[in-house]
Amino acid sequence: ICNMITTKYYLTETSKDVLGVEICSSIKYMSGFFWSTILLSSDNDFLSEITDSKKHLEKLLDKTIRGFAYPNGDYGQREIDFVKRAGYEYAVTVEHGQVTEKSDDYKLPRICLNDFGSVSENLVKASGIWNYIKF
Repeated sequence: ICNMITTKYYLTETSKDVLGVEICSSIKYMSGFFWSTILLSSDNDFLSEITDSKKHLEKLLDKTIRGFAYPNGDYGQREIDFVKRAGYEYAVTVEHGQVTEKSDDYKLPRICLNDFGSVSENLVKASGIWNYIKF
């Protein structure tokens, strides 16, 4: 689960330990930045924002945050470099696909499941078969 934790959202005690699900960090929005403006920010502001987000979640959850999710899937080499410098082990994009041995750890694709999809539809998507179905 990749999620932004802001003043609008909170985690309950039971949601802090989601079974087998890893929570990733994104930007905090607390300092007034939105992704569209953070992309144009100074290097120091950008690094501070994504580092603070990681620290905030680690303190809140009492767990190591390993992953970063690029908001809106917007990223370039600068963002990748700073995600690495901030101490993240991987980052996910909004590109559709499965992770393979050849996947770049800082450009990982995702499989998006439909909240309202049937069990069958979501199983087909998660299995990778969806990639081969042509409509």
